[in-house]
Amino acid sequence: MIKRLLQNNILLSSSSFLSLLVNIFSIPIISRIYSPDDIGIFFSMQIISMIFIPLIGLRMEIIFGQDIKNNTLKSLFTTTVFLGFVLSIFLFTALLLSNFFIEKFLFLDYIIFIFSMTHLIIYFEFGLGLLNRLQMYKFIAYFAFFNILSQRLLQIGLGLFMEDKISAIFISYCLSNFLLVITMYTIIKKNSSFFNISSFNLNVFKNYYDHIFYRTSYTLANLLKDRFLLLIIITLFSARQAGLYGQAFTILSIPVIIFSYPLKTIITREFVKNKSEVVKIIMVIYDLLIFTILPLYIFIYFHSSFIFTNLLGSQWSQISNIINIMLTPMFILIFSSSLDRLYDVLNLQKWALIFEIFFGILAFLTFLILSINNYDFLFTMKVNSAVLSFFFTTFLIFILNKAMLIKSFLKIFVKACIQLIICFTIFYILKNQFYISLAILLLIIAIGVIFMFKKTYKMLNQKFSNSHKS
Repeated sequence: MIKRLLQNNILLSSSSFLSLLVNIFSIPIISRIYSPDDIGIFFSMQIISMIFIPLIGLRMEIIFGQDIKNNTLKSLFTTTVFLGFVLSIFLFTALLLSNFFIEKFLFLDYIIFIFSMTHLIIYFEFGLGLLNRLQMYKFIAYFAFFNILSQRLLQIGLGLFMEDKISAIFISYCLSNFLLVITMYTIIKKNSSFFNISSFNLNVFKNYYDHIFYRTSYTLANLLKDRFLLLIIITLFSARQAGLYGQAFTILSIPVIIFSYPLKTIITREFVKNKSEVVKIIMVIYDLLIFTILPLYIFIYFHSSFIFTNLLGSQWSQISNIINIMLTPMFILIFSSSLDRLYDVLNLQKWALIFEIFFGILAFLTFLILSINNYDFLFTMKVNSAVLSFFFTTFLIFILNKAMLIKSFLKIFVKACIQLIICFTIFYILKNQFYISLAILLLIIAIGVIFMFKKTYKMLNQKFSNSHKS
């Protein structure tokens, strides 16, 4: 069992790793095509889509990925799609009508793009949920990778030839998701009967009211602590600073997606039936984080100014300060985000929602109050970073305690502290020696990867030996 789970995780992680490579090579190009103002304006309008996605999709992709009866699933899918479309018409109509009562906003120029992107992202997530249900992890890996690859290629191509850079970004998102959704649902149709005619039935939701309420509310509250801050930044500071913040958030979210998404997929499908094996997989991934990503982040902290000025171009030079401030909470987020789905499988969505609302409001109001009182932007970011670090840590410890996994993960914490002290000391001493620091970083990562490979190989052999004896 653990061998199969590990293989699935490796498959999904490989896709995420390839996506990382795509981002590493494409972000420097994209950052030279689009200015911080372009990125800032796009992110501020993307918030509308991110608000509507959970309201229309009801986060049902999580349910679609679980082991439920086919007839129930078909009825759920039909009802969710139809109800979501009706809700979307209402929401976007209300958005348009609001223009008659308030000053015209820039988003009205891009309303068609926002509408299209919202629905395509929802259907893409639904498709991933159905593939998870079918345990077609290979296709999940393919679609996750090609989604990033096609978006980045289209952003570069359209950005080079279109004067309206914001439209270029929107089209790249929409066209990429459209092509992948068509392909995805064609594959699902060939391998299942999900899309056979099924009746619209609101009663099918009765067993999922708690999920819909808590997950939808949770997702909206989640926006308070990061995406909604863009509205404050673009209003009280500038579009440029909003772009710098948005791009920094995007860059630091890449490791979060790479490491957390495969674990989320496996936890959703396998945790209840195979808890011990899933926990072992989680610990392997966490060890890998400590031996690779932690030293990388410490290295970036001491050399961010040199790295990002040369990587992204001079117009993005100020991004290094923001990235340094966000490194700590975003590193902790990798751990807490990967266990996010435990709140679902253990029926603890209520607590997830309480955490998100309390800390989301705290982070948002703190940022707003400091901004209104003319505090420096970087100081405001530092306070926000401290709030988020405390939140992600609390969120992580709580769910580990509820899952009775605290003792199992104490060794992970000790390893992280030791690695932090060693790497911080080394890179602090070499903070003015970039290339020597880089060589040492690569050596540390190489040693970590070799250690993890041997540990995983030993674990698999031990498991095989035990099963052979039994």
